Amino acid sequence: MARPGRNNPEGKQKSQRGRGRPTKLTEDLILAMIQVVTEALYWTDEELLDELNEKLESLKQPTISQTTFEDYKANKQQASNPLMKHFSGLIKKALKKEKSELLKELRGGGNGWQAKAWILERKFDEWNLRKKEEKKVTGTFSIENLLNDEE
Repeated sequence: MARPGRNNPEGKQKSQRGRGRPTKLTEDLILAMIQVVTEALYWTDEELLDELNEKLESLKQPTISQTTFEDYKANKQQASNPLMKHFSGLIKKALKKEKSELLKELRGGGNGWQAKAWILERKFDEWNLRKKEEKKVTGTFSIENLLNDEE
């Protein structure tokens, strides 16, 4: 029990709920994100956020800032909010969809495959061959020596 005081004459325990600003991570935000993710392909985070905020404005809901979006994406804020799993799941779904489409277009060949490979290489670390560690060979060697070493 809290101590009685001017603002709390009966000394009732104050609830922790209801303190601070209300969350923007609501079901409406999740529904807007679902719509954006189904339309998204090859979008940057900034483009995704712009589209999300447009959907939120059309629903008369508060928009979110770049920082809030990044925090939600990284699961840094409101980890106890059950909607956080939905939000981060939608981000992962959008990335999987993008990767799948890029790979499908690469397999198809045709014009512009280099652009798709470039996007894939820079957006998804596992496809970034430039970041893979290369062995540096120094000294002199011959093909015969290399073949003999493998035996």
